[in-house]
Order: sequence, then structure tokens, then C-alpha cells
Amino acid sequence: MRWTENYAVRYHDTYSNEIVGISTVFQFLQETGMCQMRACRPSYGELLSEGKALILSSMRVEMYSPILPYESITVKSWASNSNKGFTTIRSYQIYRGDELICESASTWALVSTIDKKLLRISEVDFSSYEGEEPLSLERPMRVRIPSEMKMNLVGEYTAR
Repeated sequence: MRWTENYAVRYHDTYSNEIVGISTVFQFLQETGMCQMRACRPSYGELLSEGKALILSSMRVEMYSPILPYESITVKSWASNSNKGFTTIRSYQIYRGDELICESASTWALVSTIDKKLLRISEVDFSSYEGEEPLSLERPMRVRIPSEMKMNLVGEYTAR
């Protein structure tokens, strides 16, 4: 089942060039997925209370057109019906009216928040999500930097 949410893009969702940044695109996508989880159960909060969490493993995004301030967009999100082992796939689409402007496919791993071990997706009943086929996007899952490419140090930062 595809879950649909509508959003009004605010000016503060954009960069100085008045285009929505990728972090805001991710917020729209994730918020829509979370709305489906809350409605269909288990919600993300319920997973956490059971000592479980879904963590993002990888995400592919294809933007076909920029998202601008004050536009109305529709975001669709759906869980996959092809869950295997420790991971599940969630797909997304963003529309401006009838125009498809973004597609995304993400892979999520189920983990125990107690002992930090991977859990099988089958350990949680996601059947109420009524999964569909995931999107098949052309972009590679991971970008590999060629080993012969010379990298220069441009700075250092100590994370605390």
C-alpha cells in the first residue's frame, strides 16, 4: 500500500539559491514513511520500546526537477514485499501535481538496541504495511572512488 502525504514547501526549507536541499528532501521522504509506520503499526516508537530499530543502510535518490519554495508536493512511500534476511526496502516518490520530480529507494537493517546485533526482518510483523514491489533505480547503490585517484588532505576535524 502506498502511503501519501502532502506538504507545503516553506522558504526555510531551501538553500540560499531557493532550491530545496537534499537534507530537506530526506526529511519529506522519511516523514512520509514514519506516518505510514504510525498508522499501520508497528510505529517506530513501538519498535524502540521493544528494543528494536531500523537503521538506514543505503539510499538512492534520483531528482528530476528541483523543488522550490511555496510549492505543494505529494510524497508517496511504500514498504517492500521482498524483505530478506536482515534488511527491508522502502521506496518513495515525490510529485508536483502530476509531475514525478523525485524517486528514491532505501535499504534498512533491523537491529537490537540492547545488544546491537542484527535481527531478521521476520522477527517483526510488518504485514499490515501491505508491501509492494520496490522501485528499481538506475543509480548504483554505492559510489566507489577509483584506487588510482589521488586524494589530497584538505583539513582535519576531531569528532567528539
